[in-house]
Amino acid sequence: MGKRIYVRTEAARNRKVTKLADALKINEVQAFGHYTRLLLLAAEAERYDGSLAGCSNKWIARECGWTGDDPDAFISALAEAGYLDPEDEGYSIHDYEKEQGPLFRKLASQ
Repeated sequence: MGKRIYVRTEAARNRKVTKLADALKINEVQAFGHYTRLLLLAAEAERYDGSLAGCSNKWIARECGWTGDDPDAFISALAEAGYLDPEDEGYSIHDYEKEQGPLFRKLASQ
């Protein structure tokens, strides 16, 4: 069975989505898709704490479906929108363990 993620229904209308869309000059549906792919990449890579330490910006951007020329600009936009937090060796997904942890623990106990 594939990995699962939890996404709140109001997440698609969050101000972070608008901020990301504006920064990347894309529409909000595309921005939400990139955010969702960000959550999926962490789950698929079994990074249950949301840490992306050691992952290149190019890899993260590609896994999120970004097709623009500058992966660094994509990562910066995610961070400025509030989706990524800087770490010593890269980034972590903001509040990932807090939001996804209950689901991961529930699935692990089944």
